[in-house]
Amino acid sequence: MSALVQIEAKIHSWESAQAIVQQWQKQGETVVFTNGCFDLLHYGHLHYLAQARDLGHRLVLGLNSAGSVCRLKGPHRPINDELTRTWQMAALTFIDAVVVLKKIRPGNCSRFYSPIFWSKEEIMHRKPSLVPTWCWPAAGKC
Repeated sequence: MSALVQIEAKIHSWESAQAIVQQWQKQGETVVFTNGCFDLLHYGHLHYLAQARDLGHRLVLGLNSAGSVCRLKGPHRPINDELTRTWQMAALTFIDAVVVLKKIRPGNCSRFYSPIFWSKEEIMHRKPSLVPTWCWPAAGKC
């Protein structure tokens, strides 16, 4: 399989991501989910994402849509369009699947089957941490 085909195979709709996550879970794999804009990919992003992947067997990345990035970062963002950012993230070896988030809130990943873990970078310590999806404040279950 060519490198481009391998990259493209990591890019999923919500429906296809649900199916692949369910398949991984049936195989006993721990699936970690994280999200972000990743508009200007830098060392901190790469370091965090690699660490997040180490928290489980698989890493699913929810990529903020172009509209979401604009709302979060301002009218001159994103610098890299949604397609470019999607392919950049899918090209990273430690990311197993990429799904574009059409809403700002990462709670969209609750559409995945549980248990799946959500990893967010701790701002002060720059280390990823795991939060089970059933314990998200946004879900009202904490």
